[in-house]
Amino acid sequence: MEKYSDIPVDELKPNPEVEAHLLHDINPEGIHLLVQYAIYTLGGRWPEAEPHILQHAPEAYYYAKSVIKGRWPEAESVIMQDPELAYNYAKEIIRGRWPEAEPYIMEYPLYAYKYARDVIKGRWPEAEPIIAESPEEALWYAQDVIQGRWPEAEKNISLDDPDYGVWRQYMKYLEELGMGVDLWERKTW
Repeated sequence: MEKYSDIPVDELKPNPEVEAHLLHDINPEGIHLLVQYAIYTLGGRWPEAEPHILQHAPEAYYYAKSVIKGRWPEAESVIMQDPELAYNYAKEIIRGRWPEAEPYIMEYPLYAYKYARDVIKGRWPEAEPIIAESPEEALWYAQDVIQGRWPEAEKNISLDDPDYGVWRQYMKYLEELGMGVDLWERKTW
């Protein structure tokens, strides 16, 4: 008999022997197979596998999204520790703010910006100092969230690699809004 992990899970039929083998073969690939088996073979939750899935944030997020199709409170403490997954969980599953995860999300300017744009749908003052540290995310935050000039971030935006041109993009954006910035004003930072 071939290894169960070599058989595509969508070709398997629910089978206690297969389930026992999958539950025994616990490694990162094995956790992924548990989730795939729940989705494609069982078509729903697999309580015996959940303690294993809970130990891996990416698979816990995927299980909540694809199997539970909603919040999975038991997994939230694991999911929230990964800023990208926490942002996606708030956006795709909670469909709103997730205050308990916000300290983790705001650790990374990219996910803080995306969370403000897609979840809060407005400014996120608590995360602005972190977002402002990254020239590119600060530019996007000014454009997509503030929808205007962001003087508090301009110093960092101007420090970006001149070949990349984030400052030029910011200046062009402000010109399009009719809010050009006097370049001499930069010397006051």
